[in-house]
Order: sequence, then structure tokens, then C-alpha cells
Amino acid sequence: MKIGMRTIKTALAVSICVFISRLFNVTTAFYACIGAIISMESTVVYSYRAGVNRILGTVLGAFIGMIFSYIRPGDVILSGIGIVIVITLCNLFKWKKSIVIASTVFCIIMTNLQGRNPLMYSAYRTLDTLLGIGIAVIVNFSIFPPKVHENINERYKILKDICINEFINTVKIHGKIDLNKIKEGLDGFNKYIQLYEEEFEIIKKHHYDLYTLKIMYSNFEKIYVYLEMISFINLECVVDETNLLRLQQFMDIEEISLLEKCNSNIYSKENILFNYNLSKIMDCFIIISNLEKKEII
Repeated sequence: MKIGMRTIKTALAVSICVFISRLFNVTTAFYACIGAIISMESTVVYSYRAGVNRILGTVLGAFIGMIFSYIRPGDVILSGIGIVIVITLCNLFKWKKSIVIASTVFCIIMTNLQGRNPLMYSAYRTLDTLLGIGIAVIVNFSIFPPKVHENINERYKILKDICINEFINTVKIHGKIDLNKIKEGLDGFNKYIQLYEEEFEIIKKHHYDLYTLKIMYSNFEKIYVYLEMISFINLECVVDETNLLRLQQFMDIEEISLLEKCNSNIYSKENILFNYNLSKIMDCFIIISNLEKKEII
């Protein structure tokens, strides 16, 4: 069984929390470890942004917990009301990634006070959790940070292969176009383009030109639209001579294999529309190919 890098980095962050807690004896390892585990993310971008939000969430949870523990620590009704307030405020401030950590800190303070001063206990538990969050973010940044550009390359190749296969399938055998498969490929490629854009804003390092990637994505979207148009044409259309010459540049295909199906419908509206969309798809592939050479993707 393969152990993922995120698992390894989480374990490392927990070990560092325990080491620092024992070395300086100024924090409780348990709460720092909780902060580290909750804050470890799969990408540098998510780790940074989640880290910032969780720091704010920790402070919020500690503050609400302190107020409620001054009123009546461990009270059943107040504990429920406090959680409602914490979650509502996190949603209000758009701190979605903070809800778990804020609620955790609130519960720690509200249910585990055991006669200690609410202010001091809240302060220490806040520091504990912040230590864990900070260590998780630093580890994720420093130890084999996820390389978004590699994921972009992988998703690009997957999407390109899907589009080419569906295109060939349409031209050669008039097969049914799997639009859902293309859509999934588009979503995957776009997801990592967005992550790449966010990552660049944070670490100021790039491998690809973002504008070029977006043009690539836009042309893949157009291919999807043109194939969708073709899927609505019920008539078994044939490739005209103009498109045939262009197709021979894209794939190994014999002229007779396409023209032998030519009939009186070659100039019908459906066939004209079919060939128009084929031509547009090839235009998009040419643009993508030229951009690919530029980006070496």
C-alpha cells in the first residue's frame, strides 16, 4: 500500500509539534497536533489560504469559548448555542475552512476548563492551535510542495486525448460523442489552471504563461461546443472535399473511406452544418498545437 505525501507531511508536522512542546514546555502537544492535522492541505495554495482562515477561526473560537466559559463553563445549552454562533460567524465571514478548527477550539475551552482562569486557558489553547497551524503550513511549503504545473500538464494531455479520440470517432465511424467525458476533462484542466493562478499570486513562480493556458482552455471549450452541435445532427453526414484535405493532416485516413458514403445529401443543411463544425474543430486544434509548441506542455 502506497503512503501519500500528504500523510507523510502530516506525520512530520505532528512530530515537530510534539518535539517543540517538549523542548520548550510552553504548550500542550495534543492541541498543537490537532491544529496541524486539521490544517494540512493537498496544495500550497490551499495550505496558505486555509492557514490564514484557520488562524482567524482559532481566534474566533477561543474568543466565543472564553465568553461562554465565563458565563457557565460546560453548560449543555450554552455549548450548543456557542457552536451555532461560531459556525454562523464563520459562514458570515466566508471562513469555510475555519469552521472545524473554530468549533474545536470553542469546545476545548468550553468543556475542559476545570476551574482554570477562562482568559489564560483561552490564550494558551489559542497559542497551542496556532503553533500546529503554523507548523502545518511551513511543512507543506517546505517539504516537497505539490507541483501544480505538473498536474496542469497531466490534465492537458488527458483532455487533448479525449477530444482527439471523440473527434476521430465522429469523423471515421459517426460514433456517439461522449460529451460528459469531455466535460470532465475540461473541469479537471480548468481546476488546475485556477490553482496555478492562485499559486502564482502567492509564491511568485511560474512555469507556464497563464494567458496562454486560458486560450488553450477556451479552444478546448469551443471543441466541446462544436462536437455538441454535431451530436444534434441525426443525419449520417459525410465529409466534404475541403475538410477531407485538412483531415489528412490530422489523421491517417484514406480519401475513399470518407467519400464512398457521399450521396445526394452532401449539400443538405445538415451536411453543411456538419462540415462547418468539423472545420471549426480543426481550427481549434491548430491553435492549441501552436500554443503547445510555445509552452512546451
